[in-house]
Amino acid sequence: MRRQTGIGLAAVGAVLALVAGASVVWPGLDAQRTPPKTTTAWVLQSDGLRYARVNTAIDELDTVRAVSNPSRIVQTQGASYMFTDSDAKVVRIDDAVPVDLDAEGLRDAASAPPGTEEVDTSGDFVAYRTDAGAISAGRLSSGQVTPLDPTGTRSSEGADGPAYTSDAIAVNATGELFSYSAASGTVVRMDIDTG
Repeated sequence: MRRQTGIGLAAVGAVLALVAGASVVWPGLDAQRTPPKTTTAWVLQSDGLRYARVNTAIDELDTVRAVSNPSRIVQTQGASYMFTDSDAKVVRIDDAVPVDLDAEGLRDAASAPPGTEEVDTSGDFVAYRTDAGAISAGRLSSGQVTPLDPTGTRSSEGADGPAYTSDAIAVNATGELFSYSAASGTVVRMDIDTG
């Protein structure tokens, strides 16, 4: 091998070593793990009357409280809600100081419309369907629900014709309510906030 070629290869090797060494020690951006926005989740014990907060950052139970007759927990972007008594009552879970949800803890719980047979939630929105096919909907955060008439034909004094009856409901995260009526063979879509 010629002397010129050997010097050239040595120079290329030295430059590569210098670049590799500089890239290792150069103060660049630190690699960091981005923590999740929410590090807690509320869960129900499947065979008992308790609910718990799980700290997902460390994979441990953080808080355990009693609940009478739980149905399910719904978590929204900013809060968690406990449905009890076969979805007949709903109460916001206090993240700072969770309490036992017994008769005293459920004193301020919002009630579902009488005869509620089906409940659907998505995001902050909730919809109820009664055994008579009536629909009510609202926001979990406000605790208020209002009866909805998908056909818009009922007057304030009463119905002029047969009332709309719903056989199934669904809600999406943007607040759209979908209602299926077997009697009319239709699916009605309406905005929960505007009715």
